[in-house]
Amino acid sequence: MPEGGACLLDSNILLRISKSDDPQHAVIGGALRTLVGRGAPLCYTSQTLGEFWNASTPAG
Repeated sequence: MPEGGACLLDSNILLRISKSDDPQHAVIGGALRTLVGRGAPLCYTSQTLGEFWNASTPAG
């Protein structure tokens, strides 16, 4: 990946990083720190946020 290339975050990344008890939480956190350390902007879309919201809130 070129230095400074933007990375689009998937809803699964947001879900895993938002739950400290997720088995992949530490791995995802390390990967995100590496990307930020390399200067990569982390991006998301409104669809990604909608998927994250739907997956992280209880159905009512």
